[in-house]
Amino acid sequence: MSDEDERILAALEKEMTNAEIVAATGVNRAEVGPALRRLRAAGLIVSRGATNKRTHMRMATAIEKLFEKTDQLQLQLSMMALPKRPPA
Repeated sequence: MSDEDERILAALEKEMTNAEIVAATGVNRAEVGPALRRLRAAGLIVSRGATNKRTHMRMATAIEKLFEKTDQLQLQLSMMALPKRPPA
């Protein structure tokens, strides 16, 4: 893993765009794309969104977001499934 890869991975504490990565790490804009491709190929980050507004995050952060969303949906389902009591 190159120095740019390590700096980008360390900076990805939250979901970030390419421009945010450049500002946070000081890595040359031309090096960010290839570094992100290497990190994605290694399974260390995931990217989502439209091509010109793509955001990137660590794989661990993405997994945490999935679990949070799953918990939220399970709570919503359990609230819907509760039978309503007739008024006393």
